[in-house]
Amino acid sequence: MTKHIVSFSCGKDSTTCLLKMLELNQPIDRIICIDTTKEFPEMYRHIEKVQSMIPIEIEIIKIDFDYWFYDYVLTKGKNKGKKGYGWPSSMFRWCSGMKMDAFRASINGIYNPHKRNQRSLKFIEDCNIYIGYALE
Repeated sequence: MTKHIVSFSCGKDSTTCLLKMLELNQPIDRIICIDTTKEFPEMYRHIEKVQSMIPIEIEIIKIDFDYWFYDYVLTKGKNKGKKGYGWPSSMFRWCSGMKMDAFRASINGIYNPHKRNQRSLKFIEDCNIYIGYALE
């Protein structure tokens, strides 16, 4: 039996995708939100608001990003080379891969928040993933 899983980033596109799927009575088995633990307070309020409007629980998977940009952000570059990547950018989107790794691992039921690299994981076979994005 095919599972239907919505990736909910809390942005306008994934929010619209999720709410429209519910409005059209599309099948949804899981809603997964990857939390970097570095979001603005408004984002957490948005998750709560959306959760109050829908009948399916939003699963929140936390990734602790402190390690990954510790050196540059917290020490202002004084300990360069020891650890951390600094802020993600359009040219160096290291965080996107980590989010997808956590998403895949969660789907497979083997997510470990203490394991840093889970990139070898693939999506389970009978699974449709829904991701909202703007074309323009």
